[in-house]
Amino acid sequence: MGEEVMLAMAAAVAGKTTELLTQGAKDSVAALRKALRKRFGDGTPEREALDEARDADGEDEVLVGTLAGHIRDAAERHDDVRTLVTELAPHFTVTEHNTFTNNVSGGRQGKVWQISRLEGGFHING
Repeated sequence: MGEEVMLAMAAAVAGKTTELLTQGAKDSVAALRKALRKRFGDGTPEREALDEARDADGEDEVLVGTLAGHIRDAAERHDDVRTLVTELAPHFTVTEHNTFTNNVSGGRQGKVWQISRLEGGFHING
């Protein structure tokens, strides 16, 4: 998993604004945060990194970078954390062609449209 993805995930775990994520992704961020608190015991450097990054609302790049390293280490050692990280990663993934993946959840009401580049007119009948 790329460094950018891990940093974005760590920032979300630390509390950086997540309103653009689907509810499922928000739930996954909360589940990962809870799993990390369980794995990072009180008074450990890992827990201090999580708490400090949370105190800064995920805005401090150094603290988020430290937390990202601890998340990566925890994912390598613990199956539950690895599973959560793997499930959450697609919500933060950008492909090499500057495209991205959207994950949409919810009922069947309404439509979802994503347009990358539009030149000229556009009209939808419906």
